[in-house]
Amino acid sequence: MRDNPNHNAPMMGGMWGVKMNSSPNIRNLMSRAMENMLSDGIVRSPRSSGGWDQVALRRYVWPWGKKHTLAHDSYTCTKYPNTRPFPTQRDTGKGNYVGSIIRLNATVEDECPVRCRPKPHRDWIYC
Repeated sequence: MRDNPNHNAPMMGGMWGVKMNSSPNIRNLMSRAMENMLSDGIVRSPRSSGGWDQVALRRYVWPWGKKHTLAHDSYTCTKYPNTRPFPTQRDTGKGNYVGSIIRLNATVEDECPVRCRPKPHRDWIYC
């Protein structure tokens, strides 16, 4: 899921999942990706360094995952394959996007591009 104008990575850490039985080879691909991440050591980076999760996902999961993905995307819907608009309209206020940090009073007030809005709801400004 990419639900913020700053969500500009192929996969956002904490906002993705894998359906392990969606294809006969997915379990093997995911297992190999995890082994590679662990041997690379990137997953042992300090949390304070920030961004290592997106680097690891881009390096080890995205190369094969992009062929099997379904992503809800509010702002970069033309940049990545297999995106869909979010099916519900965005509320206003704190924490109004997936992955928001409530304690920082995070909110999104940017209008989403018309091309990223659901077709029956092109009039939604926030999606």
